[in-house]
Amino acid sequence: MYETSHPALLRPVGAASADRETDMPALQAERLIVTPFTPALAQTALTGRIHLGRALGVRVPADWLWDDEETLRMIAEMPRANPAVGVYARWGWWLIVHRTERTLIGEVSFREPPVGTGTVEIGYGVVPAYQGHGYATEAAGAVVDWALRQPGVVRVVASCLRDNVASRRVLEKLGLRQVGTDGALLVWERRRRGGGRSSRVTPSAHGRG
Repeated sequence: MYETSHPALLRPVGAASADRETDMPALQAERLIVTPFTPALAQTALTGRIHLGRALGVRVPADWLWDDEETLRMIAEMPRANPAVGVYARWGWWLIVHRTERTLIGEVSFREPPVGTGTVEIGYGVVPAYQGHGYATEAAGAVVDWALRQPGVVRVVASCLRDNVASRRVLEKLGLRQVGTDGALLVWERRRRGGGRSSRVTPSAHGRG
């Protein structure tokens, strides 16, 4: 897995090479490209999945998980809400694209930036037709590895329902270990090497595919 700027597959139509958003690196995994879901792309998504597909140069399935208009608007308005959008966009949502099929198949998300805590929480989702093939593990693994290389990040945490066997397997494959429970949720973490002892986290339920 490696980083690359301006992956041709994902460069929005008409984007300038010096644009701050499109210069953010995409992560290249074996079968997938995982790219930041920038405010410009979110704005495009608000106009319809066909337009988003044209901007990305990929097919966007009708059951793509991002059908939450409120969340799309929040991402699209990020530049106005936070001048450091180039930084914060990386700690928001990332799109998962199947490399050979040129299809948007899901997303990986961070709950919030690691500012002041050194901790980031991830969630992920894959459209039903692509579940069960290891894509969630591959995409989330690329993002987790990237996160733990960033300055100031000490650990990545996640949570899943006790009975979500598929998500538990994904988290185990990602190298996260169970460190606690919160009601019906299992709490997991993976620390940067030399990151120290665990501490309690307040999780949110994520994980599909």
